[in-house]
Amino acid sequence: MKIIFCISAYRDPAHFGRLIGTLSRLPCEFRVHVDARVDQAPFEAQAAGLGARCRFIEPRVPVHWGGFSQVLYQAALLRAACAATGPADRVFFLSGADYPICSASEMLERIERRGDLLCGAPIHRNSPGRAADRYRLTNVRDTDLGARFLNRAVIAAVREGSRLVAGLRDRRLTVNGAEWQIYVGSSYFCLSADTARHALAQIDAHPHVLEYFRYCFVPEEMIWHTILMNSPYRDRFPVKEWANWLASLSETHYFYYKEHISVIDLENVGDALASGKLFARKFASGRSDAALACLDGVWEAASPRDDREPAGQHEMPEAAVASRQAT
Repeated sequence: MKIIFCISAYRDPAHFGRLIGTLSRLPCEFRVHVDARVDQAPFEAQAAGLGARCRFIEPRVPVHWGGFSQVLYQAALLRAACAATGPADRVFFLSGADYPICSASEMLERIERRGDLLCGAPIHRNSPGRAADRYRLTNVRDTDLGARFLNRAVIAAVREGSRLVAGLRDRRLTVNGAEWQIYVGSSYFCLSADTARHALAQIDAHPHVLEYFRYCFVPEEMIWHTILMNSPYRDRFPVKEWANWLASLSETHYFYYKEHISVIDLENVGDALASGKLFARKFASGRSDAALACLDGVWEAASPRDDREPAGQHEMPEAAVASRQAT
């Protein structure tokens, strides 16, 4: 089985290097997009030892969180993965701030057994909170006027202005005469070769699908889920309820939340391990070093052996280890 990890990166080249170095133990390649607003050279230096297994895609996109720019780089990564010599059996989307929280053997077994690791929740006018605002309101998160306060002002003005007429807009998405349900889920997921090709074929055959999501809020958390969960492959993708957001809508990742996604350290890495997920987000060089050393030990524990000693030298919380073994 061949995996292509599609990674989006924009900071912390050292952690990016650690991530791809660890994952390189698997039968895999990497396709990487580095935000056009940062220097790519430090990331390329981290990947130098992998040769052709790690390729950086061009052209690069200036990425703005919550904007359509995130769909553009995801589509470019997906296209690069599907065009790889020796087609991938799995295409796995990650960020450069992620790290595995299971053993290499467990990851391979679960990816091979499940194939597709993506789920989604349907959203509509009556969804809780402001979930429906994601597609009913106009979001211009890629605005770049050179000053943050100006960007925020324009984004807010356009969004709230569109709220006044939201009830008058027809936001149904129709493809080949059929109305599609809109779904939302995590940006990080794994696709099998056939579903990856199907998703790419749909945006090529139906450009209006891309346009539908252009002014949505965080559209990369909707477009692929909507395409695949309205496809002939829909039975592969669990339908979830809009509940505890990312905790319930990611098949692959644990996210450490405070007011936002926060850095994982030794004090809370046990919660990540207890989640039973394959990856966690997010980690940072320096602050996460002790936690990462523990996770290296977990990764090596049941891995195919080589001449290296396990990297983790810190003792894992007993409850986390027990929970991981029971998963």
